[in-house]
Amino acid sequence: MASSAAVKGKGGNKKLKELEKELTAKHAAEIEAFNKQKKAAKAEAEAAGDSDTEKSAAANDSGSGSGSGSGDTKTAAGAAAAGGDGGSGSGGAAGAAAAASDESVSDVTSGVSGLSVSVDSKTGHIAPLAMGSGHAKLTKAAKKKQAKSAKDAARTAELREQHKDAIDMRAVEMKQFAAQLQPIALTIQEIPSDGHCLFRAVHHQLTLNGASPHVTLPPPTSEAHLSLRRLTADHMRSKADLYQPFLTDDNGDQLDSKAFDSYCQSLVASDPVAWGGQHEIAALTHVLGRQIIVHSAKGQPLVMGDKPTGANENLKPLRISFHEHYFGAGHHYNSVVPISGSGSAAAKK
Repeated sequence: MASSAAVKGKGGNKKLKELEKELTAKHAAEIEAFNKQKKAAKAEAEAAGDSDTEKSAAANDSGSGSGSGSGDTKTAAGAAAAGGDGGSGSGGAAGAAAAASDESVSDVTSGVSGLSVSVDSKTGHIAPLAMGSGHAKLTKAAKKKQAKSAKDAARTAELREQHKDAIDMRAVEMKQFAAQLQPIALTIQEIPSDGHCLFRAVHHQLTLNGASPHVTLPPPTSEAHLSLRRLTADHMRSKADLYQPFLTDDNGDQLDSKAFDSYCQSLVASDPVAWGGQHEIAALTHVLGRQIIVHSAKGQPLVMGDKPTGANENLKPLRISFHEHYFGAGHHYNSVVPISGSGSAAAKK
């Protein structure tokens, strides 16, 4: 049994060796065929390289020839042909040109490898190229900026839509003022909207029509209107019985003495600035001893105060305009002045 097993073992090894030999021969044939293909490809590549070298040398010699000649195309071509047949120096030039060409090709290849192209499936158009991550970031930033611009534009359009009625109402109001004032040669002088508009408008009128003799006002400056605020507050405190009954709080209740005093104090406070209104205009007519005419877009002008008598009888009335839609902040007062060069009769009254 042992001898038989040994024979079988030897026979099996022989078959394995034959199979191994057969596979080795087959593999060797495949390797040889591959080497032949590789050698043929290399020879073809070298042949192509020689052709490119000859072209580069011809181009180099052509440039040299054309540089020394008159620039005529035929002369340059002849110089290139002569250079190609010439001495050994052309070989070095051709090698340098080939090396430069290889380097340029390498640069172009590395650049092209960073390109990505996408095609719009609907239009078939090629989308803008993005080269490398840096350009991708710029494209993203541009898109973000574009989105913000669109959002800002939408917000601006929304605000214009919200305020278009107010803007239109101002235009309507100004047309109504023009229809009322132009026939009597008057127009509106704009006063800043800073919470002091009533007192600024009255002070502007005093500079045009002359101050009241019994009232000393500072010269026209950016702070001159504050003196009118102090005079108004002092007068209202001294005549509380004339003003307090007509002043109410947010609930509609009449102000008590403490609240009334706080109200008068607010007229001279710098923060917050208290707006002046009809009560303050009435007080100013008493302080200044003259009438104040309030023009409005609707209805007849409102004449406030008594006509001056005695030493003040020649004092001209002060003219201001009351606007409901001049600024978005709310009510506003401007000064009413003669149209330049008109010699307004109304202003003389």
